[in-house]
Amino acid sequence: MRFGLTSEAGLNDGLAFPFVHLAVALAAVTATGEPWIGQWVLHNVLWEIAAGVAIGWLVGSLFGGLRFTFLRQQAGPDG
Repeated sequence: MRFGLTSEAGLNDGLAFPFVHLAVALAAVTATGEPWIGQWVLHNVLWEIAAGVAIGWLVGSLFGGLRFTFLRQQAGPDG
């Protein structure tokens, strides 16, 4: 239960983060007048979400593999 709630909270925060950047970009564009939509879509949406998913998968796989290796060593040769 706790793992599921932690995962949901991380997913929720990760998916909301690009839109926080959108609000910051909209506030900044009023001061500068520079084009921003392409930068926001490419960097803050596509790149950050893809990188977050890839890093999350890699770290989760690594720690999951370490955990099962540790449990297997604790069980001994009988299993």
